[in-house]
Amino acid sequence: GLLAKAGLLYCKPNLQQLYWNDGVTKYVGNPNLNSESGWHTELNYFYKNTFSKISVATYFSRVVNSIHAVTFEDVIRYENSSDGIFFGGTLRLDLFPCEWLTLNLLYENVNPYVSQDLRLDCGDKRIMWTYKNMVWVNAGFDFGAADFFVSGEYVDKRPTTNTNMLWIPSYFLVKTGVKVPF
Repeated sequence: GLLAKAGLLYCKPNLQQLYWNDGVTKYVGNPNLNSESGWHTELNYFYKNTFSKISVATYFSRVVNSIHAVTFEDVIRYENSSDGIFFGGTLRLDLFPCEWLTLNLLYENVNPYVSQDLRLDCGDKRIMWTYKNMVWVNAGFDFGAADFFVSGEYVDKRPTTNTNMLWIPSYFLVKTGVKVPF
């Protein structure tokens, strides 16, 4: 099947972004921040049969007044950039080998770009905290009265606003849990 999505984006700045200044950290709020707005489009192709589902998607988002933390004279202050663009794609494979087992695999690639004014502040085309590649693996076991799951997530390095550490290192996270219906 083929699925197309389109939508509008809107996000008001939170209280920390507007007013934070505790005198201890280097973060300073900015009460003059504008709300983020923009639009998002996505095109998804999927194929499904009894034992599997595969989907390939591509997306494009444009954000105006994107809120970023920018370092200036050793102080980190929230600012609006005039434009931010995200585009990328996902590949997802869901397997249903038997009635009680589900396996999910997801790969995502993100390509963020920002306007020239933010590039001057940050030194390059980094959008803060945005990863480039992410891999997610999940196994779910359905035991009727309860479901048990184990998942792992790998995220590669992400840019930061910290001048002493421009990149947060990659990480691998393992999660496990039980879902019990009420």
